Amino acid sequence: MIRRIKIFCIIALVLSLFSCKDCITEPSEDDKFDLRNITRNEAEIESNADIDIDSEGNVHIIYQNSGPANSPTFHTNPSDIYYIYNMNKGKWSKPVNISNSDNISYDPHMVMDSKDNIHVVWRELGTGEGRTFYNMKHSDGDWKEPIPLTDDNGDQPRIDVDGFDNVHVVAATTTDSKPEFLHLVKFNDIWNITIVDHYISNHSLFVTQNGGAHLAFEYGRSIAYNHNNYDNKWNEAELLTTTSDYLKYPWVHDIAVSDEGNVYVIWCEAHTNQIKFRIKYTESTWSETDSIPNMEGDPWYPKIAVDENGLHVVWIAYTKEWDYDVYYQKLSHNGIWSERQQISLTETASLITAIKLKDNVLHIVWHEKYGSASSSERDVFYTTILTN
Repeated sequence: MIRRIKIFCIIALVLSLFSCKDCITEPSEDDKFDLRNITRNEAEIESNADIDIDSEGNVHIIYQNSGPANSPTFHTNPSDIYYIYNMNKGKWSKPVNISNSDNISYDPHMVMDSKDNIHVVWRELGTGEGRTFYNMKHSDGDWKEPIPLTDDNGDQPRIDVDGFDNVHVVAATTTDSKPEFLHLVKFNDIWNITIVDHYISNHSLFVTQNGGAHLAFEYGRSIAYNHNNYDNKWNEAELLTTTSDYLKYPWVHDIAVSDEGNVYVIWCEAHTNQIKFRIKYTESTWSETDSIPNMEGDPWYPKIAVDENGLHVVWIAYTKEWDYDVYYQKLSHNGIWSERQQISLTETASLITAIKLKDNVLHIVWHEKYGSASSSERDVFYTTILTN
């Protein structure tokens, strides 16, 4: 009898070893992917993310999905804009398609107002080529149906919000071959459009709390600046560089305005591989051109934010074949640079960043391009760093 019990126990133990769930060797999602990878879609191209943080500290991200990475025509595949969020530092939500178009939807940008409502713009190619589209989501509701803000002409839309929760959108356009740009302001759900007889390209937008809109943009191979005086009347543009500075192309600059009204414009210079910037202090002229010291690699896509601790700069730099990395450095208000931090620390290409600074935390999002082929898959990555 005792022998039978021993045999039974041995068999039960063997069976338990083979059936134990904890003994399964298949990798978990977190083991398989970098923990910062928030889309984890190995077969498709997900890129061009933007980010904002709500009043509770929850993270909201939009990005572009361009379909299967192995498609020989992925550049012309229909693409859509997707939205995900992370509540209370938990798991990421399932992606929601907020463009729902048969056309190519790309280059998305987002902003949140003081009530945590989300506003998104993007460009769409296809029927009505070149249209600027808009969608929004109330903090306690679902996404609405997207609407076109322009008919067949509206390029590179950028979006921001002022302290009155008016939504500002700027898009480049042309009329009868004459370059212009549109400044659209949404007030009480009504869009007001100002057409400005002025050329802009690859522009960056910053709107202050009192409603002043500031633009940095490419003008030829130079960087230029313009703003309105809170009354929707735009000034004459100012050139901040000369053509000999040879601005890198495209989207290689950014703009930010401090609470005190100081304007910061940053850009990449091609022939020196330097990141340069100028500052316009309140009621004064522009500073001399300065640069981030001891720059290494080939820098691109600088992004900036400013607070009481200083100017925060994030960029990507090409360091070795097919490998770009994300870097961060801070310029304090007393003119001292912090130590440089390498943020991405990956063996593949980290490309096109977006940032949001809130409560001494810098939120950084980028897309990671795997491999060297032009059709390689890309996932969206997200991380944070403390800045104080």
